Amino acid sequence: MARNKVKLAWIANDANRRSTLKKRRKGLMKKVRELSILCGVEACMVVYDPQEPHHPAAWPSNGEAMRMLTRFKSLSDIERSRKMTNQETYLKSRVNKLAEQFRRLQRQNRETQMTALLFEGLRGRPLYDLSIEDASALALMVDNKLQEVREKRQELIKSHGRHNPIIGAAQPLPPSPPPPPSLLPNLPTSLMLQPPQQRFMWPFQEELNQLLPPAEADGGGHLFMAMAGGDHGALTHSGLAHPSLDPTAWDME
Repeated sequence: MARNKVKLAWIANDANRRSTLKKRRKGLMKKVRELSILCGVEACMVVYDPQEPHHPAAWPSNGEAMRMLTRFKSLSDIERSRKMTNQETYLKSRVNKLAEQFRRLQRQNRETQMTALLFEGLRGRPLYDLSIEDASALALMVDNKLQEVREKRQELIKSHGRHNPIIGAAQPLPPSPPPPPSLLPNLPTSLMLQPPQQRFMWPFQEELNQLLPPAEADGGGHLFMAMAGGDHGALTHSGLAHPSLDPTAWDME
C-alpha cells in the first residue's frame, strides 16, 4: 500500500517531533552505511539534537567522524566547495537543467513542424502563406538536408573506392564520337558561302497573279520577282508571260 506524501513543514507537537527525529535519524544512518559499503567510500554523519547539544549522534563512531571531518577541513577552499551543495545551489542546478530540457524540446518540436511542412510542400501545398520565420527555418532545413546528402554521397564514393580501386580511380573520359557526315551536296565553295535567296513579295502580287490567265507554254504565266544576290534592291524576273504586260507590245504614242 502506498504511503501518503509527507508534508515538509515543522512539526509543532513536541512529542511527535522527537519521535520523528529518532526514527528518521536511524533510517538516515542506515542509508549512509549502505552507501559506504556499496560504493566503497568513506562516509560519516553527525546529527545534533537540540535537546542534547553536547552529545551529537555520529556514525560510524565519534572518533571516525572526527578524523574524516579534520581531513575534510584540511583541504583548500576550492577543493572543499567543488562538490559541496546546499538547498539553494541544488535548486538552481535543477532549474538550469529543466530550462535546458525545455529548450531542447522546443527545438525538437520546431524541427518536427518544419519537417511536416517540408513534406506538405513536396506534395504540392503552396507555401505563399508562410511567415518570414517559417520560411527562413524551412530554407535552413532544406540546406541542412542537402548538405547531409552531399556528405553521404562522398562517403559512398570513398567507400566504393576503397573496396574497388578501379571505381575509385579517376577514369579518363571516352573520346567523343566523330561528327555525322554532311548532308549537303557537293556544291562549290563559292555557292555554299552565299546567303540563301529570299523571296520578295510585292504588294498585290498574289492578287495580280490570280487575275492573269495561265500561260499556254511551259507554265510561266505568273509574274515572278525575287531578290537575288548583287546589290540590295536589284530585281530579277522570270519573264512576262502575258502580252498585256510585255513592254514591247505597249503602244508608245
